[in-house]
Parts: sequence; C-alpha cells; structure tokens
Amino acid sequence: MDRYGKRLGIVGKLNIGGCVDVVADDGLLYIIGSEKYEDTDTVDLEEGYHSGHLYIADISNPRIPRTTGRLSGLGNTRKLKVRNRIAYIASREDGLFIVDTADHNNIRILSHYDTVEFATDIDICGDLAYIACRSPGVEIVDISDPCRPFHVETIRTGEAQSIFVDNGIIYTGLWSRQEALICDARDLSKPSVTAKMPLDGRTGGIYEKNGKCYIATGQHARGMINDNESDPQYGAGNGLELFDVSDPCDPKFISRIKINRHYNIFNNVWSVFETGGFAFLSHSYNGLFVIDVRDPGSLSFAGHVMLPSDGRGAGHNPVGGVAVSDGVIYVTGICSDLYIVEAPIIAQAGIEGEAGIDRADRVARATRADRTVRIATSPERNISRSDSKGFTCEYEAFGAGGKAGCRISAAGYYTGTQIYSVKLKDRFSIAACGSGGIQVLTQDDKGRLSQIFEYATKGFAMDIKLHGPLAYVAEGNGGLSIWQVLDDGSMETVGYYNAFGNSVRQVVVVGNGAMGKDENINRTENRTEKKYALLQVGSKWLHIVDITDPIFPKLVMADSKEIGLLYFRQIGDGLLAGRYASCFWHASGLYWYDIFGGMQPSYSGYSQQQRLDYGSGLAYSKGHAIFLYKGGYVLLDDIKTDSLDSLPVFYTEGIRLKGKPFIYEDTLFISGRADGEIALVNISEIRKPVLIARLNVRGNPDIAAADGRKAAIPSGYGGLLLFDLGEIKDKCCQIG
Repeated sequence: MDRYGKRLGIVGKLNIGGCVDVVADDGLLYIIGSEKYEDTDTVDLEEGYHSGHLYIADISNPRIPRTTGRLSGLGNTRKLKVRNRIAYIASREDGLFIVDTADHNNIRILSHYDTVEFATDIDICGDLAYIACRSPGVEIVDISDPCRPFHVETIRTGEAQSIFVDNGIIYTGLWSRQEALICDARDLSKPSVTAKMPLDGRTGGIYEKNGKCYIATGQHARGMINDNESDPQYGAGNGLELFDVSDPCDPKFISRIKINRHYNIFNNVWSVFETGGFAFLSHSYNGLFVIDVRDPGSLSFAGHVMLPSDGRGAGHNPVGGVAVSDGVIYVTGICSDLYIVEAPIIAQAGIEGEAGIDRADRVARATRADRTVRIATSPERNISRSDSKGFTCEYEAFGAGGKAGCRISAAGYYTGTQIYSVKLKDRFSIAACGSGGIQVLTQDDKGRLSQIFEYATKGFAMDIKLHGPLAYVAEGNGGLSIWQVLDDGSMETVGYYNAFGNSVRQVVVVGNGAMGKDENINRTENRTEKKYALLQVGSKWLHIVDITDPIFPKLVMADSKEIGLLYFRQIGDGLLAGRYASCFWHASGLYWYDIFGGMQPSYSGYSQQQRLDYGSGLAYSKGHAIFLYKGGYVLLDDIKTDSLDSLPVFYTEGIRLKGKPFIYEDTLFISGRADGEIALVNISEIRKPVLIARLNVRGNPDIAAADGRKAAIPSGYGGLLLFDLGEIKDKCCQIG
C-alpha cells in the first residue's frame, strides 16, 4: 500500500500499439489509437502523419481480449463513444467519424463529419452528438441518420475541452478558464448557461451521475504567479473535484482530492467516470487512480497503477482512456499499448455498462422547438438540412460603446456544409465549402446568390487562394489541389500535392513576379517566376511547396515545433518586404521564413518566441506586418525584433481586436471564429485605428475577401455573406 492505495498489477496487454481511448460495451472492447509513419526520402517529418485506427476485441474472457476487427484511416483520434454497434470517433483536426462495427469483418465508415474546430471530446444523448470543439464551444450534431449527420447548433461556451450530457443538460470543461459550465440545451432554440463551477486546475474530463459531477483537473493550480517550480501552485492542479449538481442552476462544491504535484505540457488527456462507488481518474503521466467516493465529503484513494516506460526515455507511459469489466480495468497507453490491469477492489462493485457507466437513465432525447436550422437574422427564416439556396438578410451594426447605428443588408448563401473561405473574381464568388467541395456562385439582378458550378473535392475544402488564372484549394485529407479558372467561372484540375496523408487546412500562395492571365500553364520551360504554396498540414506542420510548375508540385521544406499547435489560419497571407513569410505556433511563437533570398525557401533564423493567442492572426499592409496582440495590434517592420512586447500596441476605442485579419485598402476586417463577431476598422492612419462598425453573425466567420465593390464573409455553417462595400462605408461612417 502507498498513499494512493493498493498498487494494481498489470496482467497483460493486447499488442496493438499506442491507443488513446477505450470503451467496453456488450462484451466487446472498442479501442482507438493513432499510428505514425515517416517519409524519409523527401524530408524528415519527425512524427510523420496520423493514421488513426479502430480496433474491436472480444472480452468474453475479460483477462484475455481477442482482437476481431480493425479499421484505419481515422485521422488524429482522441475520444470515442459507442451506441448500438456504431462508433462515434472525435478525431481532433480531422473531425468526427461515424463507423458501423456490426460486422467485424467489414467495419466501415458511414460518414465523416466536418466539425467547426478540433473535435476534442464527444458525448451522445438520444439522436444528438455533442462535441467539445475547443474555442468555438460545443457543437451539436443530429445523428438520427448516421450516414447523414447534420449541424444543429453551436453553443459559444468558450474553450470547451471535455463534455458530458444528461437529458439535454450539458456539462463542459473549459480548459484555460479553469472552470466547468452547466448549460441547459433541452430547447435548442434558446440554449443557456445556467452555472459555472470554478476549479483548482485546468479542466480535463467531466462526468455526472445521480446529481454528482466529477471533474478531472491538472497542470497548475489557481493563483500561480511564477511559471516555474518555485511557485507552490506550479503543477499543483492535478486531482479530482466533486460538485453537487442536483440543481443545475446552483451547483455546490463538495470536495476535492489531489494527486502528486507534476507538470508536463504533452499528452494532457485526463478523464473520469464513476461506478459502484469508485471513481476512475486517468491522468496521463501520473497514471490511473481508483478513488473511493462512497462518502462524497471524504474522498480516499483505493488503488493506483502507472504504465511502464515506452522505452524512449520518457519515463512512465501516459495513460489515455479507461474502461472496466468484470474485475479488470482496461487502460490505454498513448505511446504503447492497451493494458489489462487487475482490479479486485471493484470485482464485486457491480460494473454498469459502457466503460463502467450506466447510461440507461439518460437515453431520453434532448427536446427542441423544431428540427430546423436558423441561418438569418429574421426569425421567420428557417433552412432545412436538404436546402442549398440564396437568401437576403440584415444585420445591425454597432459603433464604439455598443451604440447601434444602422442596419446593413447582405446577400447570403447556405449549403448545409461549412463555408470556410471565399475569393471574389470578376462576377464570381468561388467558395471552399467543406464537405460541399468547391462552389462557384454568381449574383442575379435582385442580389441573390446562386450556384453555377460545383466541384467535389477529395477531402473537406477548407481554404482557397487565387493567383493569376489558378486556384489553390486546401482539401483537408485530400491534400492541395490546383485548378485553372476559366472565363465563365468553370474550373479544371491541374495538379495535386498529397501532404503524406495529412490534412491540409490552409494555403497561402506567394510569387516573386506577375503571372499573365493567358499564360500557358502546361509550359514549364523558361519560367521566370517562382511560386510557392505555404500549407498548414495537420495540427503541427508547415509545408512549403514549389508550385512553379503547377502540374508537379514539389515539397522543398517542412517545419514544426515541439511545443505548440497550428489551430487555424496561423500562416500570414503574403510577404514582408517581398521576401519573408510568417507562421506562428501558439506556444512557441512567430517564425519567419526567407522565401526568395536564396536558391530555395529556408528558415530565416529570426523569430519572436513567446506564447501567442491562437485566435489572433497576421496580415500585411503598406510595408507592415500587422499582428493582432493583447486586444490591439503591433506593427512588425523588422523580423529581427526580439519580442512583440517590445513594440507599441495600437488600440481601437470601443473594441478589443481578436480574430483573423484581412486588409483591403484602408479597412481592416477582423473575423472572430469563436464569438461570431465581425469588426471593421479604419487604418488609414495605421497608428490611430478607428472602429467603423462591428456586427455579430451566425456561424463561425472566417477571413474576409473584398474586390472594390463587395465584401464577402465565409461563416462556416452560417453560410456565406456578401455585403455591398459602398453601403457599409456610407452607413457605418454615421455611427457615433
């Protein structure tokens, strides 16, 4: 015995490699993990790419699981739920996979759903899936037809890291805020946050049963001042907290129990569930803890196990998911294998269904007023899942201090899929529409948008850039596609770049010369211009690809940082001084790449290494790099600047600037994907920015586009919004 109770012994393993989550259901184990491959012929990618897999194992003999089925190609797998032999797999940047497992010899993907951001956790209640999508909050998806999942709503909770749902009451953990929220979403026409629960650590897994809410916490405790071990709160947030939530509007703290003080920035996967009077707390490098919760006010440790080293000098192997069945515990080793752990302490505890969780009391469906999705400001406008159509609407614009000033009309277009990116070309709007591929739209005499061409893509169409007669499309796990755009708006494929099977989520195109509209794209000799595509690949990688010959794109450089991720739109669109490109990893900082200073692109050697808000972004204007920072922006004219903190921050009265920037002439457009806010700022005097107007839109607005007449805002599942730029400027300049 030690301070954590009985040391539980490992009695076997499955020999399937690293895995991150496990579910026990109806005599079967469902296990997800991620293999990684390398391509050393072209470039050392260090970690390679994710090829997520699902294993199924028979546990009729609980101590000797026997694998009966396997499926690969599931991306960066993270969390798993199973209902009626259908597996729902949250795969971070790769979205949601819905998999039919009824026939172990023919496991098949029923659908691949495009989540609004990183699918980090998932729960199922009735015919709805609730997905924790980090910064945008909680996304709710109709899965009544698993072959055709349908976006219902996004609840803007803040950085949702974990989720549990009981009859439409949502419990979600907000990572950086060190708190958990309770939301009443029984009527999805008006979901509301009913309560907040402050925690003494960052929020991991969350679980509710019989009016008790169990929350796994980790990393640093509240009140940390110094980011090092000299601070007593450093690494002291690890543990389990228990709340009474019998009244979801008035939760009451009951107790907490702490585990060892420890901090590791990697593999922060913490989860908890309760069965038979014991809570099972999995806590990454700290191991698995079995906690006696029969007396909620006096928690005590009953057992503990740490996984053996993965053999790579990393110490104990991090624990991922946990399931229990008939006296044994199944523990996933993120870097190693699935382990079978003896559990005599719970042999008579009464194991209750999936992963030890009895969910029979929460199968009732979440109620809602109707099954339609409202996409415009007028309450009478409803668009059903089968519709793809144009519409018109109005938005109220607000000035400094929240003063309403005018109403701005917009032409909209809805596809039922996410619209990530749009570019305006002549009379056409060319949009990257997620699972809806590429769609070319035009506007009729009455101002309504309609589709004239549609092109399927190999993966989710997540970004589009135009350069001369060519369009470059980030196709998710389909890679980068290159198209020729003809005068009538139609498009023809030219070439592809496959990013080693990983997801391409952003594309930036830069060149060192003008490209004529009528250039013969099939001629590669005597080409004077060099062109490169900068790609966000997966959640960590920057690829720089030579696209001078669009038929045969070639990778010339790849870079990644050990700490920090690329969440969304973190590559600056353009160049500083006609030469330097930028990309920032939120935890490692802003890095600069010399694109045209040598024979081929290379790292410049300069960076601003500091933690940055991944919800911010960078744009270029009049010789400046403008980076949104601390609620304003800084001007970077010299890549040798040591730190962004050494630069003055320029603020705009009446608004904190945060989001993804786009600059057209003297107007800075800022799109807030997380909060739905669009801001227009006059930067004619770049050191004295002035708010023109701000407005809130449905969906998750992305980087704007403009062409002198129109301004376009792609807004995810909220559709595409096309504004008259003249009307915006004329009306909004009157706001006081």
